[in-house]
Amino acid sequence: MMSSIIPLHQLLTADYPAGHTVCWHPRKTWTDLQAIAAGIVSQFSEPADKPWLLALDSAFHFAAALLACWQKGITPIVAPDTQSGTIQQLQSVIAGIITDRPITEMTTLIVPSTVIDSLLAWEERAPQDRALELFTSGSTGMRKRISKTFAQLADEIAILHQQWGSALQGLPRFATVSHLHIYGLLFRLLWPLCSGGIFLDRSSLYWEEILGQLPAGAASIISSPAHLIHLPQVARQYGHNWRNIVIFSS
Repeated sequence: MMSSIIPLHQLLTADYPAGHTVCWHPRKTWTDLQAIAAGIVSQFSEPADKPWLLALDSAFHFAAALLACWQKGITPIVAPDTQSGTIQQLQSVIAGIITDRPITEMTTLIVPSTVIDSLLAWEERAPQDRALELFTSGSTGMRKRISKTFAQLADEIAILHQQWGSALQGLPRFATVSHLHIYGLLFRLLWPLCSGGIFLDRSSLYWEEILGQLPAGAASIISSPAHLIHLPQVARQYGHNWRNIVIFSS
């Protein structure tokens, strides 16, 4: 039976058990995620009139930063990468940066490594609120900033879950796609968060990294056409039963 799904605007008040696993490598629970998010919330001074840039290499830290921004009514902005040049271009339109690594360009909030028990009262958002801002690919010109509401993202997640929720229930989700892109953000982070699934903290640049970690049973892989071109050659070196592997690609 396919598991139920939580509308994205209700994720902050989700009643997952404290020990519910949300992330692998390293394993992190729903309580861990809320604690780190609360630690980020505690660092905000006043509500920002500009979005905060999420420059986080860890998908777990990125998820915590999303929850923190949503709790404070702050719009997070997701850039296609976190290189210095990209950050410099955004300085005039952001209030600051939430990061898990040293960045000196402007005001930053560092994701705390641990947080003692938080008594933060989580609040539900409205479906029509802006959930985040991100960028188009720029394949036909300059990248453009676009806003996504909670309702828009929730509709996309619901369609994914309706189409493939049964096939992916309980499967580990490996990825070559970053959570900084809408495709990776939806498939490998927001969808599992809303459906009770488990995401991996890091994406992989090389197939050898993924294939070396694949379990003997079923699994799913979120990839891109550029990466898939190289899969057949690398796959010959591994004895996986590919009938048990679900692959998504843009």
